Amino acid sequence: MVKLLNDKNVLVVDDEIEILNILEFFLSKEFKNVYKSQDAFSALEFIYKSNKKVDVILLDVMMPILDGFQIAKILKMQREYNKIPIIMLSALGEDANIKKGFLVGADDYIVKPARKDTIIETVSKVIRKNENLNSSGRVYNIKFELKSDFEYIKEINNMAKWIFSNTGAEEMMVSDLVYSLNEMCANAIEHGNRSDKNKNVFVECDVYSDKAVVSIKDEGRGFNPEDTLERLEGADMYRLRGRGMIITRQLMDNIEYVENGKQVVMTKFFNKIKTAGD
Repeated sequence: MVKLLNDKNVLVVDDEIEILNILEFFLSKEFKNVYKSQDAFSALEFIYKSNKKVDVILLDVMMPILDGFQIAKILKMQREYNKIPIIMLSALGEDANIKKGFLVGADDYIVKPARKDTIIETVSKVIRKNENLNSSGRVYNIKFELKSDFEYIKEINNMAKWIFSNTGAEEMMVSDLVYSLNEMCANAIEHGNRSDKNKNVFVECDVYSDKAVVSIKDEGRGFNPEDTLERLEGADMYRLRGRGMIITRQLMDNIEYVENGKQVVMTKFFNKIKTAGD
């Protein structure tokens, strides 16, 4: 264990006391403090009210009332707690559950039963990765998933406005970001997923001290971005088809298409980021 990590605090959340005790035994030899919670409400209360700094959360998936996915989503939606890394811990090893864990903001996933070395290595890796991201100027990260139904786009508007309003961006810049996010999500639903309600759109936003980077990914077959953009070059921005791509290219500072066009990454630079004391 690298000495740098010895001062880190770990919160373990699991409804089985035997599992809690085993994890505490493993982790207490490597990390400064290991805190335990047996349910979602005591875990959230500890995070909100204890004034203890939590450097990583080891979170069981299968718990009563609120499961691990729901707890992760709650924390990742709050700016003050969004940067705490979360490791999902569960006997559910299916790809769908692992995928769901990452979609609600989990940083890694450990399948039970796990060896001590696996647990220690995963916790250490996640802490180091989080520290590197924070040192890069990242203020917070948020992920969410949309069904391929235009009704779901309404749900992201207030969320997006809240995210971008907590930056130093001017009001017009916030409007540009929200508009572009809506247009690219609509494109992902209509043109990427062909409005197939069995397919999803995955959105991730990283906010740094000087920029916001937003990724929108669909589950469609993809397209050739170069050919499409070439056809749109010089086109009327108010034309029906391709309008979103035309306007978004003008509003954003950088747009990159990856994975054969199935994912678009948009970057917008802005001024000073707000801090909690502002």
